[in-house]
Amino acid sequence: MSVAVLLLALASPHALADDSAVRFTAHQTFSNTTGHFRKFEGTFDIDREDLAASKVRVEIDAASIDTDNDGRDDHLRNEDFFHVDEHPKIVFESTSVTPTAKDRVRVKGTLTVKGKKVPVTFSMQLKWRDDGVDAFGRLTVDRNTLGLTYEAPFYAPALKPNVNLELDVKLRRRGG
Repeated sequence: MSVAVLLLALASPHALADDSAVRFTAHQTFSNTTGHFRKFEGTFDIDREDLAASKVRVEIDAASIDTDNDGRDDHLRNEDFFHVDEHPKIVFESTSVTPTAKDRVRVKGTLTVKGKKVPVTFSMQLKWRDDGVDAFGRLTVDRNTLGLTYEAPFYAPALKPNVNLELDVKLRRRGG
């Protein structure tokens, strides 16, 4: 995974740890489909002394979707869902970060999927470490507002509109 990271108020350059993840759960009538994106990068300006000055931008390679089912993954990449040939990136960019409790922030921003920009707000928990910070956030989005609609007569009614997304970021000092 390729990553560009900038951290403020932490002394040395940091990088995204290998166990960072962008995961999702899509809900269906009788089951859930879980998966993750294998490739993503981001810029994280995190100011421990002034969290409100922090900024986050994450770019996800939409073609890197992985649900552990090649056929389903290929379908999710085509025009029925992500249409990765025309829309290769999923982007989240924060517009504000507001401290809400000790080591917890509310992040507002814009999620862009298939050219559709949707405002989102979610909470992130921060865990400060000597060698960096862990940040975990979860949000629910309506896939229809993002243009991720699918109208197959037998399958579509089983696919629910809400999709849960998780961002699990672990930033560590380079060489740490």
